[in-house]
Amino acid sequence: MAASWAAMVGPVEVDESFVGGKIGNMHRSRVAKLRAEMPADHAMGTRLAAITRLPWSGCSTATSRQVRAKVVPNVKRETLQREILKNVKYGTEVFTDSAVAYDTLRRRYIHDNLDEQVFRFNNRARHNDASRFREVVQQLTGKRLTYEELTGKVGKTRF
Repeated sequence: MAASWAAMVGPVEVDESFVGGKIGNMHRSRVAKLRAEMPADHAMGTRLAAITRLPWSGCSTATSRQVRAKVVPNVKRETLQREILKNVKYGTEVFTDSAVAYDTLRRRYIHDNLDEQVFRFNNRARHNDASRFREVVQQLTGKRLTYEELTGKVGKTRF
């Protein structure tokens, strides 16, 4: 990572994901090549997804408008928290989803969870993505969010 997350100003949002192709979307020749390249010591049941999709961890801040991401070896608690501990200043406000990997961040940070996944899960049966989006927009109707409130720069000049 070129720069430290500690240099980021304001609250930090952290999340993890996987980047890469799905086996079902690959051409048969590509899948065959991947299978041939798999190490011989892998168990027969090893999923090809493990070698075609890379785990990554990333963070962003609204105040400094910076986003940083890094490929990590896995998405286990120890790995993700090690990256946060190395790169985010002690006492920083950190927002994550409710994944178990982040459950002990309160020891060093002001930690709170993002509710995006909770909302999506609670509305999974009644809505598709479009109707879920409409519901969110309807809940925002009549509410005003200014740029200053969004960026945390209330009372500060724009220059």
